[in-house]
Amino acid sequence: MKKVMCITLSVICIIFIIVIVFYNMLIVSPNIYNEKQDDYFSNNTNSFRGNVYEFEYLGGGYCLLKINIIDYQINNIVDNNDNFIGLLSKETNNIILLADFNSVIGDWYEPLEDNRVQKINLDIRLNSIKRKIYYSKNHKIIGETDLRIVDIYTHYLIEAQKKQDGFVRF
Repeated sequence: MKKVMCITLSVICIIFIIVIVFYNMLIVSPNIYNEKQDDYFSNNTNSFRGNVYEFEYLGGGYCLLKINIIDYQINNIVDNNDNFIGLLSKETNNIILLADFNSVIGDWYEPLEDNRVQKINLDIRLNSIKRKIYYSKNHKIIGETDLRIVDIYTHYLIEAQKKQDGFVRF
């Protein structure tokens, strides 16, 4: 009888743990992610226009874009502890941006290889109010992607900032 009770309690505990894990995965985590995105973009109204001259494929569709900027309005430089989407150098008029770029250029650059730097000539426009990045070639929009914070690849931006002086986070 004690053995049956012990097994029953063990099964109930396991089921309870599984329910808690699924609740966190399906309800709590997406809410935290959305709050983090909303918090960043409610405090940042950044925009710029420029030319992507180089990109490095990181995996999962994400790339580090190296951009010569034509004009920009970066309203909020963030602290080292805050979330950020890119790096700005006012001295060189360059931006390094973390973006979902594979969906736009995947057809032209197959297969993309991790950590391989490739040259490209593509116009870009970012609007953080709409949370969009627009890509164009010869003044025609060829694609757009959502602008978002991606923590899993942020360390690539941190490494880029360490290698080059004068870049600030935005």
